[in-house]
Amino acid sequence: MKDIKQFINESQDKYFSEQEKGKIMKDMWDKDGLFYKFMKDKVDHLTNNEIGDYLYGQCLDDDRCAAEFASYIAEVIGRNNFSIEQVQKFINTEDLKG
Repeated sequence: MKDIKQFINESQDKYFSEQEKGKIMKDMWDKDGLFYKFMKDKVDHLTNNEIGDYLYGQCLDDDRCAAEFASYIAEVIGRNNFSIEQVQKFINTEDLKG
């Protein structure tokens, strides 16, 4: 049984740890990773331009797009207690650019 402090800390929205960002970036660069499977439904061609347009164009302005990307991230890092705003922050910062 978890103590109350641990439960509260785990249930709060948290930004991604360095380890989680590493998992996401590793998967995004892996041609057999979940990212490419996820993106096949989102863009016509898996080019850097189309992927960039999706992430930096659509997902920064559209909460539905960011929520879809959040579902991908949740699958990669194994948790989902983060907000859409945190996903958009991740996209918009140097974190995603590596």
